[in-house]
Amino acid sequence: MEDKTAKLREEAYGPIMEHMRVKHPDLIDTAYEFFWEEEYPEDFLSGLALELAFMNFEDWFVCDYLVEGKESVIDLYLRETGRNETTDLRAMKESVINFYEVRSITGNVVELGDFIMGEDLKIESSPMEGMKPGDVFAARFVKMDGPPVMGACLYPFPADMKTAVLSAMNGLFIRYKKNKNPDGGPGQFLKDEAYSFNMIWMSNIYKGVEGAGAEEGGAF
Repeated sequence: MEDKTAKLREEAYGPIMEHMRVKHPDLIDTAYEFFWEEEYPEDFLSGLALELAFMNFEDWFVCDYLVEGKESVIDLYLRETGRNETTDLRAMKESVINFYEVRSITGNVVELGDFIMGEDLKIESSPMEGMKPGDVFAARFVKMDGPPVMGACLYPFPADMKTAVLSAMNGLFIRYKKNKNPDGGPGQFLKDEAYSFNMIWMSNIYKGVEGAGAEEGGAF
């Protein structure tokens, strides 16, 4: 079975990051400092966790970061290379990082429960190797033709952290509605505040700070 996730990363993410490294290294540095809040993950991560950290940054940078708060990295890439927007790139721009639970695995199909948007997914199992029912994680799924394809980020959480993660995201959403966009729904919140899962992932798992952004009261 073709690994569509690997293909998407190689054919879409790869050329964009290569172009940006050559043409806009300073822009990457600026985004990197923002994403990590002026810290350096290599100072406190190693092994697989550090690999995920770099992968997660690149996914966010390509799909969610806005150049000077206006133009997406994908649009900048297209404008500078003279290429046309493909279905894949348009879907990447529209995608969000969301929070999921593995509900079931049947053959090559994985059923995922969506905690925030309520849009449960069925995907091919190839990018989910090693996961089992009950596992929770944040990731991006790009909706093209056929089953959604997993993007280039993954934030694995211990299953017993599900409530804590939802509480933190709930608190961040309430603050987003209050301070930034009173009319914004969960989907717009996930797009505008796409770095939130990285903050929670780092704070709760690797720095021992519980409840990043947590706030009482239902929102989702």
